[in-house]
Amino acid sequence: MGAYKKINEGEVSQYYVENSHPDIYEDQIKEGFIKAFYFLIENKEEIIMGYEVILEELLDTTKLEKKVATIQNEMEIVEELFRKMVNENSRKAMDQKEYSKKYNELVERYKKAQDELNEIEEKQQENKVRKDSIDTFIDRLKSQDTILTDFNEALWTSTIDEVVIEDDNNIIFHFRDGTEIGI
Repeated sequence: MGAYKKINEGEVSQYYVENSHPDIYEDQIKEGFIKAFYFLIENKEEIIMGYEVILEELLDTTKLEKKVATIQNEMEIVEELFRKMVNENSRKAMDQKEYSKKYNELVERYKKAQDELNEIEEKQQENKVRKDSIDTFIDRLKSQDTILTDFNEALWTSTIDEVVIEDDNNIIFHFRDGTEIGI
């Protein structure tokens, strides 16, 4: 990041700025980051303790695992019903209209269970990504014992998720842990 580059020209790595802000320069963003990170350092212990609770919740997968087991059981039941229905149809003549109706109902039931399973797996993946992001954020926060006096690009990259420049030129820093600090 070179000095005095305008953010609206897309020259600040990692960020896309939707609106033009010609009077916001990279130095202002760097200064704002130092101030925002100072706030985090000031409240470091409180922030870390708060995230320990969140991490416990993200690590407690008991509820999701129970849901997965219930859904997998439902899918196994539907598969068994499919097998029985196909076997019965092959052994004796069934009304094909009725057979198609039951078959479609089972397909819909299975699809619904599969969709629920996919949602839970997505939730588990989101939790893992969030946990990893929080772990990285906490590690960076713990390792920063001194007040930040100069811009640190490695710290910026590992802690900042997004920067929003509002119409009144306020800068909102969105940290990877979900914290938002306006400068």
